[in-house]
Amino acid sequence: VIVTNKYMRITKCLPRVVHTCFVTMGRKKGKGNKWRGKNGEPREKRMRQDTDTGWVGAVLENKLMEAYYKTLFANDADWDACLECLKKPLASSFRVTGMRKTSKQFRDRMYETFIAGMEPETIEEILVKPPEVIPFYPDRLAWSMDVPRSLLKKAPRLKKLHRFLVVMNEQGAISRQETVSMIPALLLDIQSNHKVLDMCAAPGSKTGQIVEMINADDKYSPEALVIANDMDNKRCYTLTKQVKRHQSPNFMVTCHDASRFPSLKVDDGKPLLFDRVLCDVPCSGDGTLRKNLTAWKRWTIMNGVGLHRTQCQILYRGAQLAEVGGRIVYSTCSMCPIENEAVVAEVIRRCGGAIELVDTSDKLPELKRRPGLKTWHVVDKFGEPLEFEAVPAKMKRSFKRSLWPPEEKELADLHLERCLRIYPHLQDTGGFFVAVFKKLRNITVKKEEVHDEKEDKEGGVEAMETVDVVAKEQVETKSSGEVVEKSTESASVKTTEGTVEKTTKPEVAKKNDDMPKLNRRQWGYKEDPYVLKSDADKGWWDPVRQYYGFNEDFPETQIMTRTETDKKKNIYFVSNTVKQIIANNDLEKSRIINCGVKVLTRNEGRSASSCPYRLCMGGLDVMIPLLKKNVFQGSLSDLTTSMGDQGIRIGNASSGLREQLKAHESNHGSAVLRYLPDESTGTNEDDTVMKCPLNVLVWKGGTNLKTLVSKEDRVFLNFLAGLKLDLDLGDKEQDKEKADAATDKSRDGETKPEANV
Repeated sequence: VIVTNKYMRITKCLPRVVHTCFVTMGRKKGKGNKWRGKNGEPREKRMRQDTDTGWVGAVLENKLMEAYYKTLFANDADWDACLECLKKPLASSFRVTGMRKTSKQFRDRMYETFIAGMEPETIEEILVKPPEVIPFYPDRLAWSMDVPRSLLKKAPRLKKLHRFLVVMNEQGAISRQETVSMIPALLLDIQSNHKVLDMCAAPGSKTGQIVEMINADDKYSPEALVIANDMDNKRCYTLTKQVKRHQSPNFMVTCHDASRFPSLKVDDGKPLLFDRVLCDVPCSGDGTLRKNLTAWKRWTIMNGVGLHRTQCQILYRGAQLAEVGGRIVYSTCSMCPIENEAVVAEVIRRCGGAIELVDTSDKLPELKRRPGLKTWHVVDKFGEPLEFEAVPAKMKRSFKRSLWPPEEKELADLHLERCLRIYPHLQDTGGFFVAVFKKLRNITVKKEEVHDEKEDKEGGVEAMETVDVVAKEQVETKSSGEVVEKSTESASVKTTEGTVEKTTKPEVAKKNDDMPKLNRRQWGYKEDPYVLKSDADKGWWDPVRQYYGFNEDFPETQIMTRTETDKKKNIYFVSNTVKQIIANNDLEKSRIINCGVKVLTRNEGRSASSCPYRLCMGGLDVMIPLLKKNVFQGSLSDLTTSMGDQGIRIGNASSGLREQLKAHESNHGSAVLRYLPDESTGTNEDDTVMKCPLNVLVWKGGTNLKTLVSKEDRVFLNFLAGLKLDLDLGDKEQDKEKADAATDKSRDGETKPEANV
């Protein structure tokens, strides 16, 4: 043990590996820490948000930012209008889940119940407007609500609507999403059979939108695929939770650096290419100033300069992974041209014309937008204008040539005016940038090499290593006669002087027994295995197949579990393409976090069941077309009664349902109760209330049927059926509301919150 000073101690020494632990012995007065302010006040109080005026003490100005963006606008009045809008709170927005057959029925009933007849009113000298439809989103499925959070509890109708939206968000009937964030998925032009890659997906609002488009009307294509990727392991779990509400067998979550996303293989051994690729890249986020008030103080041009290289790498990798004829969408929540048009121009240049910008002026006609910029200024961190030739040598490592606008002769071929710039004042939104590309032909794989110090100092163009896509997997014989696997060894380096052949020594992974073995969790990946069903699983599968009546055409190879033991707790169903990825790739290298939809779960403590596994509510829409037994059709009254506390007694069910149940009297266990409107004759009285089909998971006992649904699902189904809403959020939520109310009174000087609150 070696003690270097009183603030550090070495806790463990291993050969060539040293683990250090820093121990803080004390803090100087006045410095504070991340939990407390300078004077010791809690950070929570210091950064308390007030939706009308922003954070208390926040300064909504940044002279460097204002001076820089003012040069990008055609006139001062336009920039002044934009700046004024940036200082106003951003309206909240949400969209109805579009993949369900119930979407339009839900939208209409929500409007009739909560919004119709709602008039603008003034509360505490603030004009509160009813929710409005977002005009450019199809089928009136997206809404915005410009209501300060502090007033939600003071307007009864808005308070009830807010609580309803909270429950429906948990259920998956709606998704909270910023208005401009909905644009990229709409411009992808996704079809139900497409393979889509979202390269930087977390937290998952855009990915959920993509899944909805793939699984429109609760149908799924066996060949469709949506891969949602993020390099942060924790964000991957947030992403999984967000998208799992949509329950799609075509969905997969991976954890990779987007700029180095691996080539996945499918059954034919070829690399998987995507019909659509979304590159919603990390950015400085100055388009979010209306909701992220700390960005005002933290803005600097160096944020965009530092991210430019990473953004180019991600978009370039996305172009490589796209199918010829496919579409790539690049987007940021930034208004900085260094992160937008400069990236677009550089990647088109790298691809050698293999991709081109698509004119989307005829798409989303009700979306107000501005064309992309053709010229802009580059400044240093002090706001002083810079030209590339005049950049000091020590700064050329950061200020690459690609930051500056293209030369005049390039502009005609780049068509930068086809990019979309969304400014806040145009439609009362956040700031956003979108560029849509089409892939014209295969491109040569290019892998960026690390710059040598001399080249960085001289400001040379980035060296690029080119490798043919097909030849990358082949074997090459070197001049010495040694046979090696070709990965990056044969390359031609492109520079401004021309093309120079370069050969690099292949990396050989040497196993060192002296090195300690590191747990996979240290590298951010530790997942249960993904085990596809095999012939050895007949012991537990045969009773399931017989009970539910799966026929011989049932795709049993698409059944998956997460354990290699005989006792399977949960059974998952995946699409054919997801199955191929699992079967043909090393799972640790592909780093799959989650995939598929849970369709069956083991009956715990239900000995009377005729089948050891019951269906899951989330997987009903996938499984119903494959079921031949234990699927019953009833009236809307049967369905709503079964959701009661006591369920529905079989003797009190409708005559048609009683006859069906009598034919399966000996079977006890999970089943599906369906309501199907009579579209052919329209004579069913329930059709006037319910115009879309409903499926409910029930438990069939000897004398009654009782639904097996969550509280949120129960609220959703009762709402669609026109029954009374029960929006009781539980004791935990009620306690939170009481605490918030007490805190509000304390702020107004009326009373102090109780100690236990």
